[in-house]
Amino acid sequence: MRRFELLKNHGVLVNMTGNTRFAPGSAVVNPAFLGSLQKVASVVRTYGKVTITVVGHPDKGGTYAERERLSSQRAEAIRLQLIGMGVPSILVSASGNPRSTWETAAPSWSSIR
Repeated sequence: MRRFELLKNHGVLVNMTGNTRFAPGSAVVNPAFLGSLQKVASVVRTYGKVTITVVGHPDKGGTYAERERLSSQRAEAIRLQLIGMGVPSILVSASGNPRSTWETAAPSWSSIR
């Protein structure tokens, strides 16, 4: 899986890999992913006219409410990391997708448009 992928709509897809994804049941950002987030933050700080949509995905199993909570917490954790790296909060939105899992939807965790 490639870490960065260009999309047809002029967006960039940023993928988490098996080495950088969240630990099971956790919404704590894996330190191994911070380098990728720093690259994204640098692009946004440099060009400014970029928006980021972060979509969090839960693990397999659990109730719908648990999956909804975990996916939202993961998206918000990434959003807060980007803001902490100097990305203006107005440019970053976050939401969870409890109907998917990292295994089925990880490539769409975040898009930059």
